Amino acid sequence: MSMASLTPHGGESREWRVPGGGGFAAREYTASIPPSLGSTTISLASETAEECALAGIEFTVASRARRGGSADIKAARLLLVRAEALASCQLDGHMANGSELAKSQAGLPSTRNARLAGVGVEAFTSHIAAADRALGLGAIAAAHTAPTKVAGKRRVARYRTAQTWLGGSDLWPLGADYVPPRPERVPALMDDLVEFCARMDIDPITQSAVAHAQLLSIQPFQDANGRAARALMNGVWRRRGLAGALVVPISAAIAGDRRRYDSAWHAYRKGDVDPMVSLVARHSLRSITEATASADRLALMPQVWAAAARPRRGSAAHALIDLLSSHPLVTATDVMRLTGVSQSSAYEAIVRLADAGVLRRLSVLRRDTVWMAGDVIDEADRVVANLSRIPVRRPATA
Repeated sequence: MSMASLTPHGGESREWRVPGGGGFAAREYTASIPPSLGSTTISLASETAEECALAGIEFTVASRARRGGSADIKAARLLLVRAEALASCQLDGHMANGSELAKSQAGLPSTRNARLAGVGVEAFTSHIAAADRALGLGAIAAAHTAPTKVAGKRRVARYRTAQTWLGGSDLWPLGADYVPPRPERVPALMDDLVEFCARMDIDPITQSAVAHAQLLSIQPFQDANGRAARALMNGVWRRRGLAGALVVPISAAIAGDRRRYDSAWHAYRKGDVDPMVSLVARHSLRSITEATASADRLALMPQVWAAAARPRRGSAAHALIDLLSSHPLVTATDVMRLTGVSQSSAYEAIVRLADAGVLRRLSVLRRDTVWMAGDVIDEADRVVANLSRIPVRRPATA
């Protein structure tokens, strides 16, 4: 049974001047005021608490099985970040696949959606790295846009300075599906969210779900708030030591359950956290299970490649096979750098692995052609596809 455990979002009336009657008329709209979370007690239905406990157990098992900084773990983390970025873009209506993202990452001509996914990869990676240190305002800003240096100065994402809204007209917030808080309220709400994320007295799954929903409600940035809010869940798990070395591609699971996800956020704004916490618990369990399976598949790929290419031991092709999981995009120059061989040996290795189907040509230019380990790139698409298919719950039989 679900219960309301938070103060529902409040609202304040504001005026927006719209054209009419030969001039402009003032029309009222309501901007949301999310509640403070800092020291709030979160109450859950017993069924929801049990789902959180089950997800937590799966996280613990997965993290214990994959500790440390081995090459396999690093490769799996890179792959899962790509899967998360692709799925997060899909949720925002920007469809791209692994090959298109690879072109963007290689600096090749690519689609706008692929470039957005590439921005998502950089932002997510920056967020996770920052969350390892502290889940503060800087880490959340990094989830929106990876920090850059311009003229020697560090540039980070800025809070919005204008009223935004979701749905309805592009011209005004009247009739919008949701109007977030006025920009003047954003800094205090974000400080409160950071205080909530720093707490250690809340179940981590619950904490991640509530933090995610709250950031969605605040909409602190001009755009890409959904991407930042979904990344924040992994940031919370990272800070709490729950996910270990793996990334949890939860956006892929949510992408297949969009209607329930939207409904859960609506319930959250009414003060009921159970639907969102339950959804995150169930999908995080599925996501960590798929992440573990994907890491296992990735670890077996070099054996499959070696059997297909049959490289001579000690050759450049033999050395490259062990590196492709972590470096799935390579040029001849990259092969020379990674393996320490001559240019001719690098080309021989690429030809051998391409003939065996291990490498696929990504760019059409003959000069410094970009090649990709197709199995690695396709694996991100596989993770997204597997998690986007929501399993049907069949009734129990006597």
